Amino acid sequence: MRCRLPVLLLLLASLLLPACGGGDEVRALAPDTLAAWIAEGRPMVLLDTRLRNEFEKRHLPGSVAAEDRSVTQLRAVFPNDPQVPLIAYDAGGDDSSARTLAREAVRVFGFPWVYVLTGGIAAYDDGMRQLEGNALTPPGAGGG
Repeated sequence: MRCRLPVLLLLLASLLLPACGGGDEVRALAPDTLAAWIAEGRPMVLLDTRLRNEFEKRHLPGSVAAEDRSVTQLRAVFPNDPQVPLIAYDAGGDDSSARTLAREAVRVFGFPWVYVLTGGIAAYDDGMRQLEGNALTPPGAGGG
């Protein structure tokens, strides 16, 4: 039994460290999961790391334009409650700007629930989900 105690403590610590902000863990978040969270009205902070003109054309509801801004510059939009998730996204999931910003949020502020949207806004935008912006046209609206 004495031999098992250190192993159990190590296992427990490995499970608790990410929840306490002690890890450098950035999680992947599926578009369907994000859509469900938005539909539920779950509190979250959405960080759009694309160029400002792309953000203005279309973005996820309630997103903050985070282009070329560090986490210290974005601190004012971060939640006071560290349990509120931060979700960063980019254009198509192959740009590292979202992951870089997410890792910085974990490293600098120790936020335990930091995600990167898998596939970026391109994966989220399936034509059925709500987006905001000035370049949106309803599906099937062709002007004729």
